[in-house]
Amino acid sequence: MWDGGSFRSAKGELFPFSRGEVIFKPMRRWKSPLSQASYPVKWLVQTPADIYTVRAVTDNQELDSRQSTGGIYWEGLSELIDSNGKRIGRGYLEMTGYAAVLRL
Repeated sequence: MWDGGSFRSAKGELFPFSRGEVIFKPMRRWKSPLSQASYPVKWLVQTPADIYTVRAVTDNQELDSRQSTGGIYWEGLSELIDSNGKRIGRGYLEMTGYAAVLRL
């Protein structure tokens, strides 16, 4: 897994994170009835700026693209929650390699 990123303060100051400063920890998993893959749908993300939770808006966002690109993967809408429990954003999360090795 790759890690990194940055934080921009309310004043516009940019604070880049170095490799190893962002830690991802899966907190809850969802098992697909189609592929039997187990996807982490809730993550704890620790950064130098704060500790966040990323969680899927809907657990079942698995896509079976074996007929086109050849893979099964999870992608979809997620929420970003700060350490005070406040939703501070929405985003898009994609996870590959959980149903089978993704061959490029």
